[in-house]
This record gives sequence, C-alpha cells and structure tokens, in this order.
Amino acid sequence: MTEKELKKMLWEYPKIQAKLNELLAEIASINARADTLRGIKSPVIDGLPHGSGMSDNTFKAAQMIVDEYDAEMSGLLSIYNETLKQEKETKDLLKRLTRTETEIIKLFYFEGRQWFYIANIVHWSDRQCRRARDSAISVMLK
Repeated sequence: MTEKELKKMLWEYPKIQAKLNELLAEIASINARADTLRGIKSPVIDGLPHGSGMSDNTFKAAQMIVDEYDAEMSGLLSIYNETLKQEKETKDLLKRLTRTETEIIKLFYFEGRQWFYIANIVHWSDRQCRRARDSAISVMLK
C-alpha cells in the first residue's frame, strides 16, 4: 500500500459504517422482493389436464426475476464484504500506533479537525502534531 492509498483509506473510514448500513438495507429490500416471488404459480386456464394444475410459464417468469434479484444481492454482498475488510484493515493499522498518534489520526482524518485544534487537544504544538501524523503514517505503512 502506498502512502497516498493509506491516506485515502483513512479519509474514507468515517463513511464506512454508513455505507455498511446502506448496503444491508438494500440487501434486505431485495431479499424481501425476491421472497414474494419465490414459489409463485398460477392455475392453468387452458382446460386441459396438467399434473400439478399450475402453469410452468408463470413459475419460469417469476424464477427469472428471482434469479436477477439473487445476482444483484450477490454483487451487493461482495461490496459489503470488501467494505468490512477495509474497515478491519483500518482498525488493525490503528492498533499499531501509540495512543497519542491514534488520537491525532482520528482527529485529523476521521473528524477533519484543523491542526491548531488537534494541538490544543493533545497539548503539543502544530508542528509536533504534524510530525506525529507523519510518523504514524510511516508506522502504518510498515
């Protein structure tokens, strides 16, 4: 991973939970729509005797729609799993840092705070905070 990719991942981290919730809601919605179509059959209306008394054409049409929903759900689950992986990777990287470095990274990348605010929180100068951020990035890249 490059420094640029790491910084991008840190900037995007606060949006991960919202993205996961959105994906879960969409997966649940698609699953509910697919469940309504599973097992749909209609009575045969041609008057000829058929084994089950149900039309296979209606079932086939409903099954095609369910298959499309399943494919869409599969894609969403793939995105969901990738997002979970990204979240776990970010958390694992943060565990490598000291408490102060973690605080600086969270304030700067996750909350978007200015250096003067971060310096006030950790009781360091702006310059020390920037150096600590650079050091933390180096530690996470190893």
